[in-house]
Amino acid sequence: MEDRERGRRPEPASVALTSLEERARLEYESGNYSVAERLMRSAVELDGADASTYFNLGQILYASGDYLGAIEAYGLSVDEVDDALLNRGLCWEMVGEFDKARADYLSVLRAHEDDVDALVNVGTLELGEGNIELAKKYLLQAAALDEKCNWQLADAFLEDGDFRRAERALELALKAGESRAWLQLEELRGRMS
Repeated sequence: MEDRERGRRPEPASVALTSLEERARLEYESGNYSVAERLMRSAVELDGADASTYFNLGQILYASGDYLGAIEAYGLSVDEVDDALLNRGLCWEMVGEFDKARADYLSVLRAHEDDVDALVNVGTLELGEGNIELAKKYLLQAAALDEKCNWQLADAFLEDGDFRRAERALELALKAGESRAWLQLEELRGRMS
């Protein structure tokens, strides 16, 4: 558009790329993942496709359940798109590659030690692997940055048998606006009485 305003015709490839990406976004937002994927795969074939184009393809593939495809697409964008490494880690988890997921989350934390999503993801991964103390370490860090994360921290306390700390964590999460903690808190209180 800017080129047209300055009196030059826009490059056809860039116009086609923008058009495909916009159409793919609309289809994605409408839940038409197969159409969005087809459009975005056409977009990555054009000159001018960049890391964000591959990231967006990864988003579509993740939403459609093609985690291996998403891993590949995110992998082509990790050097330039901040969330690509975190999202690829989620995909690694979905296909059962927990060591690769952990490596991606820890890479995010090396670059941004206060990334709440990475702290929660690695914390819940460690919890799932039975590494309760390590899970608590990461989830405590996340909760210190965002009190809503006490919801996930409560799971580590529950796994450890510390019902009082789990109850307190759930109360803090609710107070911070994490409505999903309410049901778990009610269940916990029922078990404690």
